[in-house]
Amino acid sequence: MKKNIFIISLLFISFNTFSQGYMGHKFGLRYNGLIFPNMANMWNDNSDHIFGLNYTHSFSLAYTFNKGAEVFIEFELFNLDYSINQITIKKNNDSGDTEEYSHLEPTHIKSKSFGFGFRFYSTEWLAPLGFYNQLSLLISSAKAYSTDGKETVIDETVYPRIGWGFGSQRVIAGNLMIDIGVQTYLSFINPLNNNTIQQRLFFRNLASFKLGLTYVL
Repeated sequence: MKKNIFIISLLFISFNTFSQGYMGHKFGLRYNGLIFPNMANMWNDNSDHIFGLNYTHSFSLAYTFNKGAEVFIEFELFNLDYSINQITIKKNNDSGDTEEYSHLEPTHIKSKSFGFGFRFYSTEWLAPLGFYNQLSLLISSAKAYSTDGKETVIDETVYPRIGWGFGSQRVIAGNLMIDIGVQTYLSFINPLNNNTIQQRLFFRNLASFKLGLTYVL
């Protein structure tokens, strides 16, 4: 509830802001929250609700090098609780025959990403203000932990991602700006294999609603 109130408040501010003069050839600190849908049947099977939201935290250091573009380095953190991993165990019964037992095991996914990118602002605006398109390249490292009993690593994946997004950045007050847009990533992992962890990582990166703040130093 508190997260939803915070998001609504930022949206209200974003539609009631103003622009100012050129703020280029400066560094900026940026935080973005990437928000994407979480379907219970695909991610949180042991939750009581059908629909929810997941969050990725993105931290960037940006530099505006001309009136139409900026370059940035980015660090991302993502956690997903209560995902389900299908585990199959083979055991010998009393007759000496092998039988297979399957059960659903709760897992916790932790992902870290690091990379760089560029933003290209509309010519009618002065960077870093106004509408933009964004391109980025990140390397992600994700680990899945079993939470059934003690925490144990059951899967680890390192993979690259290419990102594209668009949005608008506007001034709230002084050097503080609000950033709102859409972000999508193509992850170079196979979503069609039997690795359910990689499937979740692929689909959670496809599209996100982006909301954040930038402070120009």
